[in-house]
Amino acid sequence: MEEPTKDAQALGFQLLPKDKDIRTTYLIIMNTLSQRSFLHVCLVLVFSIKSFSSTKISSPDCSRLQRIKVNHSLYLLCRMGGQFPLSCLNDRTDFRIPREIFIIRKKENALMIIHELLHHIFQLFSKNLPQGAWNPSCIEKFQNGLHWQIEQLEKCFGGEMQQATRNWKNGLLQNNILKAKKYFQRISHFLNEKNYSRCSWETARMEMRRCFLFLDHLLKNLRN
Repeated sequence: MEEPTKDAQALGFQLLPKDKDIRTTYLIIMNTLSQRSFLHVCLVLVFSIKSFSSTKISSPDCSRLQRIKVNHSLYLLCRMGGQFPLSCLNDRTDFRIPREIFIIRKKENALMIIHELLHHIFQLFSKNLPQGAWNPSCIEKFQNGLHWQIEQLEKCFGGEMQQATRNWKNGLLQNNILKAKKYFQRISHFLNEKNYSRCSWETARMEMRRCFLFLDHLLKNLRN
């Protein structure tokens, strides 16, 4: 296997999250992927998901399953386009991911943020994707997985999410939802300005990897 160039190494370390737990998770996942153990990862994820399919899912199991799906989505993001092209380095952009929305105490508010983020990611990857540049099978699985995850979130935590909706006057929740929307508006505006070029989508794909790592961290805290 070829050694990564200095430019590639610099890019990787620059894009790593600052949070220690998320950074560690990111490095473990990327190390696994770099060792080409994709089949092993897929088998673990498939059998983990199937183990829940024939039984009613409890709330803790729902949280666990959501984390499995988040990591599977991260895996598909890595697979669908491969490594970040060095030719796209000049397109790197700071979308200012609102880290504070991933630090939420109340469970029902955290669930609303997770639901909001998954919905925006699904919408983002539903149109104007780079033709011929990414693996179509991975894209389809990624989209289907997001749709399934949103549905399961609503089934498992519908009561808690309704409670958050009833308490919509909560200024903090409204503010966090607005920050999430503006974050994805910045990404959409960037793609539009770049005419949905290959490099703009590679930059957005890299950003979504970071977003999923933060999502995983939020779901981890949800179980505690």
